[in-house]
Amino acid sequence: MKIFRQSPIPPDSVPFNRLEFYKENYYKEIERRNSLTNEIGLLGTVMIALVSGVYVLFTSFKNPIPCITLIFNLLVAVDLYFILGTGYHLLSSYYKFSTKGRTSLLLPRLKVMEGYYDVCKDPSHQDEFENYLKDQFITLSDQLVESNNDKSRDLTKSASWMTSSFKGAAVLIVCFLVNYTAEPFITRFIKNTKEIHTAKDNNEQRPKSVKTGAGPTTDTARSATNANPAPAPGTTTRKK
Repeated sequence: MKIFRQSPIPPDSVPFNRLEFYKENYYKEIERRNSLTNEIGLLGTVMIALVSGVYVLFTSFKNPIPCITLIFNLLVAVDLYFILGTGYHLLSSYYKFSTKGRTSLLLPRLKVMEGYYDVCKDPSHQDEFENYLKDQFITLSDQLVESNNDKSRDLTKSASWMTSSFKGAAVLIVCFLVNYTAEPFITRFIKNTKEIHTAKDNNEQRPKSVKTGAGPTTDTARSATNANPAPAPGTTTRKK
């Protein structure tokens, strides 16, 4: 016995509404624009924190060897270069420098739209108002898509530069910690070396100064003894 299953009855097909589709697309692009704006604010906060951290490392780094300090300063300069690239693309995502800002289109005021609707009440123009709304949403949606895509590209570039900035900051942190650990030993070693060299110089200069001072004193005493010999005991000296 065969059982024939009846195919399910298809639901009533809903006609496609172009106006609703364009409206939905328009509001989705508005949500996307707001999300990109929030991302700009988040990246800006992270960049400020990054700049503050690099500044603290730069001002706190101390080493008695000038060459090491110079190398660390060069690393700071490289990281600042990446930070500047991050800031440029981040600002460009908010304000387009090449076009002196971003153009933002808006829907017409409701009063204008209502006036146009009154004009289109004529049965011969019954579809004209709906077509007018479709054109408005299409124009606005296309402008939002272009603007959001441009913002997204700038934010992607900014995030790429920020990744390089974080790598540079990680290198700076490692160098700072190594220097923080080794700097007391380097300072002590340099101090002890200077003290040893100072002691050697003093030891080398001291015999020379004594020998130099003793010569004239001995010669002077000897010449004075020869010039005025002491009289022998029991003799008298007559003056002429």
